Order: sequence, then C-alpha cells, then structure tokens
Amino acid sequence: MAQGERLFVKVTRELLPQVKDKYPFLYLERGRLEIDDSSVKWVDADGNVVPLPVATINTLLLGPGTTVTHEAIKTATAANCAVCWVGEDSLLFYAAGFFAYCRYPQS
Repeated sequence: MAQGERLFVKVTRELLPQVKDKYPFLYLERGRLEIDDSSVKWVDADGNVVPLPVATINTLLLGPGTTVTHEAIKTATAANCAVCWVGEDSLLFYAAGFFAYCRYPQS
C-alpha cells in the first residue's frame, strides 16, 4: 500500500464481539497469573494450575496476593479482556488496564 493510502473496512454489527457471548468477570486472589506458551494460566497458592480462556472473559478482577507477569497482561488485553486490580472481595477498586485500539495505522 502506498504511503498516504488507507484501507477501510466496513464494520457491521455481526463482526463486533457480543458481551452476552462472554463471562462477565472472574475474581482471582492469592496466586500468580502467568503465560504458558501463548495462553494465560492461573497458579494458586497451593500450586494448582488452571488455564484461563481470556478470550471468553470480559474482565479479570485481581485481588490481594496476586502476582502478574507483563506477558500475561499483554495476552489478556489483546484478547479484549480488561484487567482490574481490586481489594478483598472486590470492595475497593484500585486500577484498571485495557487494550486501546489504534484506529489508524502508524507511519
């Protein structure tokens, strides 16, 4: 594509992901969120490993005692899964992270 040209794609309602097709949230505490190959996994305090299908989750709520790797956050947000850091039992809200889409290609 020559410089200055833009590729436009018509976005229809059918192409947009539907919130009803995803789990609303998943609350995790006292464990580690990390990457295994290209998928996100949760390792709890007892060492149990649970693979997380982040593409089917709207929001990960990370409570106290949670350790997160940078790659796990990148993978989750690339799959349109927001990440929020919350207090015990989600009573306090500290921070949120999500993937910001770029509407136009960068030069």
